[in-house]
Amino acid sequence: MISCSADGSINHWLNHGKNKNPFDFNSWKLEKTYHGSDKTQPINCLTVLFVSPIEKYFATFSAGGNLDLFYYDVDLNEYKLFHTIPFKKKLQDAICLTVLNENFLLLLTGGYDSVIHIHTVMRIKEICNNILNKKEFSPCSHKISLHGHINNIREISAICPALDGSKEIFFASSSQDTYIRIWHVVELNSSEIKSMADTINQKGSLSIFDEYKSKTSYVIKTEKDEYYNIILDSILSGHEESVSSVKWGYLDGKHVLISSSFDFTVGIWKFDEKFVKHYIIFL
Repeated sequence: MISCSADGSINHWLNHGKNKNPFDFNSWKLEKTYHGSDKTQPINCLTVLFVSPIEKYFATFSAGGNLDLFYYDVDLNEYKLFHTIPFKKKLQDAICLTVLNENFLLLLTGGYDSVIHIHTVMRIKEICNNILNKKEFSPCSHKISLHGHINNIREISAICPALDGSKEIFFASSSQDTYIRIWHVVELNSSEIKSMADTINQKGSLSIFDEYKSKTSYVIKTEKDEYYNIILDSILSGHEESVSSVKWGYLDGKHVLISSSFDFTVGIWKFDEKFVKHYIIFL
């Protein structure tokens, strides 16, 4: 378990109980305390990605405007700060990490600038390979900023295919504009990329990224020359006030999205395959 605080500390806790009961508070012991690049600045938000016992990450965002990325070093048995992204005055209120493919993670952030910033982050093995081969590299690269929300973004939640066996990545963002936006990330195959390239040549466009960029569809490329299309899947309306949180869960063996709002309601959103749209059930 990872926790963060207004005093700038990031605490790593381990459950030492025999039955690992998470509700046995006496079994939790502080393993180590970390600090980000801003040292004593308050930590505003935190996200943790547990891929396996030997591959773990977390990211924090401080009041000083820095986003810090940490990975678990198996040899040292501790977390290490490996990259810092300075957002400065563009404070991010929501951060999310998910697995993109065998080499990269997706880092999704959003906040007071009302856009979703997308970065690719090298996974541990890719970082180690670059170090061993003595290559100059940056472990994190900004790809695109998605527009659409017209007010502060409160939370971003993504489906992680590496953890639940999903074949596709969806992520959802909640905002003070009362809407939820769901995005679909799809890898492009060689024939699709060739078709796009042919269209660009015919039109004389500058690049595949400029040609296939709109408010609902974007193309990004990793450092391994893998292309992905990020498509706006749905815009969900139903809450009357700011949507404070969104989380993915399961219902009847299928993914559902759970949202909460300042209108004092909780919504469960389920994909309707019959009508190819989402609907909401209020509790």
